[in-house]
Amino acid sequence: MEKISIFGLILTAIVVLTLVFTIFSKPFPAFQYAENINLVDVESDIGKRYSEFMWGERWQDLIAQAFVMFTAAASCLAIFTPRRGSKE
Repeated sequence: MEKISIFGLILTAIVVLTLVFTIFSKPFPAFQYAENINLVDVESDIGKRYSEFMWGERWQDLIAQAFVMFTAAASCLAIFTPRRGSKE
């Protein structure tokens, strides 16, 4: 086995063990009733202010979406571009 394969196997095992430990270290209350706790003051205008922020700052997610689309297009072109010396 090559050194890079062994390193990848060890790294994968570490990530999986960390994930399993993280999942099982805290209980997940899947079948408990939700508690009636208000984490946000419902009497304030938080919804209006949040909505104004989300619609006023659209340029941030538009740049992120454009970057993701450009990266996806470049990746597709790199995958489907014929290589030099190929018989196709």
